[in-house]
Parts: sequence; structure tokens; C-alpha cells
Amino acid sequence: MSRNDFQENTETPIVDILLDTRNPRIRDGSDQADCIARILRKEDQLKALMKDIAENGLTTMPILVKPKDDKWVVMDGNRRITSLKLLNDPSLCPIEGLKPFIESLRDKHKDNIIKTIDVLFSTNDDAIAREVLARHSGAQGGIGQLNWNAYMRTVFQINNGHPVDYKRPGQYALWAERSGIIVDEDFPITSLQRFFTTENLEKLGFKVDSDNDNLVMALPEHLVKQMAQIVLSDFSGDIKVDDVRTTEKAGEYINSVRARVGLNSNSNQAEANDPVIRGASPIPPAPTPTPTPPGANTTGTGQNSTPPSANSATPTSNPSPPPPYPPQTPMTPAWERKRLFGSRAPQIPIPATEKKALNIVVEIRNLDVKTNPIAVAMLLRGLIEISDKFYRAKHGIADTNKLAKNVTTSANHMHTNGALNASELDIVTRFSGVANLQDNLLHIEALQKIMHRETHHPNYQLVNTLWDNVAPFVKACWRN
Repeated sequence: MSRNDFQENTETPIVDILLDTRNPRIRDGSDQADCIARILRKEDQLKALMKDIAENGLTTMPILVKPKDDKWVVMDGNRRITSLKLLNDPSLCPIEGLKPFIESLRDKHKDNIIKTIDVLFSTNDDAIAREVLARHSGAQGGIGQLNWNAYMRTVFQINNGHPVDYKRPGQYALWAERSGIIVDEDFPITSLQRFFTTENLEKLGFKVDSDNDNLVMALPEHLVKQMAQIVLSDFSGDIKVDDVRTTEKAGEYINSVRARVGLNSNSNQAEANDPVIRGASPIPPAPTPTPTPPGANTTGTGQNSTPPSANSATPTSNPSPPPPYPPQTPMTPAWERKRLFGSRAPQIPIPATEKKALNIVVEIRNLDVKTNPIAVAMLLRGLIEISDKFYRAKHGIADTNKLAKNVTTSANHMHTNGALNASELDIVTRFSGVANLQDNLLHIEALQKIMHRETHHPNYQLVNTLWDNVAPFVKACWRN
């Protein structure tokens, strides 16, 4: 940058500095509270930064801002400004369990908690962009700031109208974020450039606008969202780039994604039977049948299902389609995990205003379900109830005073409006209905009894499987 492009504004009140709703670490904040909640996804990192600022003050690298009306918008330094805002006013923190930590820092280091700072500002967008990208390049022999990974750099470039190296995967992931789907910062955008071809994007529900080179939806939004959830979850988890490196493998994978939302592989017509639960990572068929887990979903081709016998297949005139993936080493069953949501964020688009729901998610993520199955089951019950209540309030659905009936009513409403497919509706309905021993599912009735009856003790496998089955319903409750 040229220093001449920037001016200094001294003693700028923290309260007059706004977080950037489109900052790469935030990506699509709806308001200032949502920006704080999004930055707190990396809670441990922000705790460390708040502690360092409280003890040692800000680093010497100036905060970059841009004037907006009578306020300032942060162009670089959103994490530092968030830390200062929380240290000055812990009530802004959407996570109740984190507030005591912030209050303790504030009280212990109150003389260090500044209320105003000096900032550099500019009205030259190109100069700001050059400086921001240079700070986060990670090069320059260590002069640069904390690295932005490729996805965050791409988000910044797209949002500010600059040339983009990984445009198609960046557009796809950013569209998903704006549609309420959480994308991990380490999404492997550089490796997926060749996967997001025009042809593959069309199968995933997008066409490229020839006028502005943007992605435009070409399928119903609920189907595009469902496929985006699957793709982004898969490539942030168990699916590797090598699995889709060739055109043939990429085609097989995309066809499997389309099948899971009820689309034929070669047309945009929905099939008669909806397939597996949305969002479950595909598991290759095992060479031999595996035992059915407690509470497993055996109604479709979900990740917990036992592969059907070859003798049970219905004869057809066409050969059976190839499996979506070549045989691989069997994976640890999903119901054996230690964390209910696994190792990553659960991608529940809860708004920052719903603090209790956010706190429940945080507490569940901190608990080992293997050693705390009762606590996790109770928190999950609370999350289901709050989620259903939020959905009913948004859509004007009456309260029946029975959680099971409420969930069934909401699920049917979702299915009617395209938010749940038939398989998901079936799973949720069985979960919310009268317990059936053949289902071997953990039902709402059982969740109610865990707290009130000494005879009811859920095991962690059932609790994990319950979440796998009801996750589409809970997520649908919070979507726009």
C-alpha cells in the first residue's frame, strides 16, 4: 500500500467501530451480534486473544477501517475489535458459559481495557484490498499477520470485486454460507477447483450467468441447499479430493448426491422414493454384512444401514449401477464417536439472538457422550424442544402441549413445504411416535422418562444414533 492512501483517526470509540459483516472470518453476518457469534466459532482462539489483549494491550499493527455514515467499519482487525467489545461489555457475548471468563479478565485487568483506539482509514477500496491481502499473505519473511487460508482469501476477493483464483468453489461455498449453511474455514477450496466445473455445477443445481459470471440457481432452492449441505459436509470430513479427482469419479459422486435428495442421475425429475437422510456422509458398501447398531436407521441407504442382500434385489433389465465409491477400509461406526456432533460444528444455523439454543449446542460439544450419555440426552431433548418451538412460532403452528405431537406436526409442515424429504419425515415421525421395539430407536417418550425414572439409562450409541436421525429436523427448524 501507499501510506498516502490512509489517514489516522485518533481516540476512536470502540462503540463507534462496526464489525464487517462480510469479513472472511465472518462471511455473512446478519448483524453485529451475529458477527460476534460467528467469530466465536473459534472460541479457544478468541479466548487466547482476549487474554493477551487484557494482559498486554493491543499489538502495534493498526486497525484498518472504512468510514460509513457516522461510524467506522473494520476492514482488518475484526477479531481484535470483537475482543475489545467483549472486554468492555461482556453482555454482548452470546455464549453464557463464556461470560464469567470475560468478566474475570475485565475485572483483573480493568486498567488495560481501553475504550478508544487509533485507527487508519481510507476511502480507496483498492488500497484497502491491497493492504489487507498483504497483511494476511503469510509471506514477507514473517512480516505478515495471521494467515488467511485460501477460502478466506477467496471470500475477501469475491466480496470486494477482485480477481479470484478459485472462483467457482468460492462462489459455491459463499452461496451456501449466505443460505445458512456453515462452511469450515479450512474447506479445501484449492483442491476442488477442477471439481466445480460448469457441468458439475449444473448437476448440483447452478448455471453460470454469462453476463456477470455469477452462479444462478437452476433447481428448486430446497434441493440445491440439501445437495450443498452434503457436498460441503463431505469435503470438510471423510471424503477426500482423490475420491473425485477423475471425471468418472466426480460424476459418480455427484450422482450419489443427487440420489440422496431424490433426483435422478441424468435428469432433474425427482424419483418416486426419497433416498437416505440428508447430510450423512456416504459409506462404501462393506464386503460382508456388518452388525446392525443399536437404533440404526435401516430404512434407506444411510450411513448406519446394513447393506441389503444381493438376493433381495429386484431384477431389472438394466445392470445395477456401480457403487458411488470403490471399496475402502471399513470406517469406525458413526455411533461409536465420543462427541454427539462429531469433531466439527453441527451446522445448525441458529441466529445470534437465540442465546439459550446456542449455549446448549456449546455445552453438548464440550461433553463426551460416552461418559455423559444422560447429560447429553437431556441437552439434546432441550435442543429439540427449543428448535421445534422456534419453527412453530415462525410459521404460526399451534402448540399441542405435547412435544411428540408438536414435532410430528412441524415435520409434516416441513415435508409439505419441501424442507424434509420422505425418508427424513419417516424417521422423525417414528422418533416422535409411540415407541416400537422393532425400531430400536430412542423416542421422545424415552427422553422424557430419562429424567423422571431411575430405570431409564440411555447408552451413548443410542444417543448418537438419535442425533443422526433427528439432525435434518433440527437444522430445518432454524433455516430461513
